[in-house]
Amino acid sequence: MNSMIYELSAPRVLIVKEDQIAGSSQDPNAVIAKTLFSAISTGTELAAWTGKPPLHPSTAYPRLVGYCNVAQVQAVGSAVGDLVAGDVILTHQSHRSAFCCSRKDVLLKTKEINQASQKRLATAYLYHLAYSALLEGGYRPGFEVTVIGLGALGFASASLVSAYGGAPIIFSGRSNPGALLEHIPFAQCFDKTQGGIPYPSTAGLGGADLVINTSDSWTDYELSLNTVRRGGAIVLLGFPGRGMMPPAFNPFDSKYFYEKATNIRQAGHVPDLDVPPADIRFTLKRNLAHIYSLLESGRVDPSPLLKTSYAWDKLQEAYQFLGARPEDTVSAVLNWSC
Repeated sequence: MNSMIYELSAPRVLIVKEDQIAGSSQDPNAVIAKTLFSAISTGTELAAWTGKPPLHPSTAYPRLVGYCNVAQVQAVGSAVGDLVAGDVILTHQSHRSAFCCSRKDVLLKTKEINQASQKRLATAYLYHLAYSALLEGGYRPGFEVTVIGLGALGFASASLVSAYGGAPIIFSGRSNPGALLEHIPFAQCFDKTQGGIPYPSTAGLGGADLVINTSDSWTDYELSLNTVRRGGAIVLLGFPGRGMMPPAFNPFDSKYFYEKATNIRQAGHVPDLDVPPADIRFTLKRNLAHIYSLLESGRVDPSPLLKTSYAWDKLQEAYQFLGARPEDTVSAVLNWSC
């Protein structure tokens, strides 16, 4: 079986390479699958597309793109006893038509599901990044949460806070965020370009318990520092300063750390271990199973992530569309059955 694989060879230069997939008979733990849908992680992929520096010390190009892949199993190795042909799986495979991976790399498995569920499953890891931010920030019922940015991860973060009974405060630069807010009950949105506002705390906190910053902008990072309450936490889903000059302000000023006792955390590491919940409760695969249950039950509405779909060979058009920041769309999916 051959696979069509997207590779970004330089900024704004996408090519499709064809490669042959080895058979499962060569590895008893192998899983061979054909991709059904892959979701676009807008921030990560547009950063690579436009030429922002890589996040890890490495050669910038060529690079693979995408990591939200839903596929149907075609064959399995002799040691894989819990998957059969026809099952649907979620993996971190890049945008590609088919692949062979190890059973341990399968993040979630289901039986045959319809196309609507397949598309929802493709967004699960985007929500998982937001879920990781809530866990890292110590989220509890009653927390007042601010989300900086209303792209894919900002939308997912605010959606989860709302699903858990909270009322997220969103700061966005979108001129008309209403089309997105329709899908996030209880959310309030403020224009971040208009400067600071008195934080609308219902408990008189003077700031948010938790700020989730999804932006790379130094201005938005400073907004995070000014929005969090004393002793509160900021979790970074964005990468402040990526591809930018140093800021005009001191991001480690003592007024934020010494006086305000701000905690700044990352949300990039989640244990990917198959261990009992008594040892580690929140693992990557258990978290994703929870997220998928929210998507299937309708507790979160991924419509703005799924509103736009492209045939698999139109990824460049998808990047161009998302780069224009459409008002009612924050991601898109590639259909590999077209």
